[in-house]
Amino acid sequence: MKLLCCRIICIAVLSGFLSACVTTTNRVAPRTDAAHDKRIELGMKYLEVGKRDNARYQFSQALEMKKNSPRAYHGVALVHQSNGETKHAAEAFKKAMKFAQENQKPPIYVSYGRFLMQTGETKEACDYFEKAAGNFDYTARAEALYLAGQCARQTGNSARVKPALEHALNLSPEFVSPMIELAEIYYQEGEYAKSKRLLSRFEKLSKPTSASLWLGIRIERVFGNKDKEASYALALKNLHPYSKEYLEYKNSPQP
Repeated sequence: MKLLCCRIICIAVLSGFLSACVTTTNRVAPRTDAAHDKRIELGMKYLEVGKRDNARYQFSQALEMKKNSPRAYHGVALVHQSNGETKHAAEAFKKAMKFAQENQKPPIYVSYGRFLMQTGETKEACDYFEKAAGNFDYTARAEALYLAGQCARQTGNSARVKPALEHALNLSPEFVSPMIELAEIYYQEGEYAKSKRLLSRFEKLSKPTSASLWLGIRIERVFGNKDKEASYALALKNLHPYSKEYLEYKNSPQP
């Protein structure tokens, strides 16, 4: 009806009406984009605090505004994943990837990779982490590389683990997640000084974990620093008495 009306009026005042139509269209589009983006933002905030129904509503409203919105489908997928609705999550993830432009795909790849690891499809998950890490414009490449390293370990691709973690740390020097895993690799390879330096970096940026304390104990044993070893051991006992690392320490040969 609006189109017919537009054609009739155009016979009399073509130039003026067309100008008004363009102006109206230009005004509506930015408002729609802003409202859509706000819905996505609210949905993600609700999801972060566990309000899944509220999040689902916001993402659904965003889809009402833009029916092929990859960000909205991404949000829907995360809600279904949180709810344990595997089939629906997979469908939403695939729609998100289908409608996304190249620069929008890396975060969806990472989320989908995590989902695949959760569902036991680890080998396929590795491919998506690598895809995300291979996009040089993706601002969270370090996280994708770290996940690629974890994925490689789980699939038995040991040759990929160390390079992925080193690359992640090179891109983001204060990214603590790969530090202890990489320090452990250096320790296992006999690179004790290198392992100790990386452990020291970790300790400046993060609270001690059971893994970092157990690694510290073993490193100080190598260097014969009994006082420092005892300090690590006491911290491990007090902070993480029920950890597998503390059990390993208790069962390890005492010097």
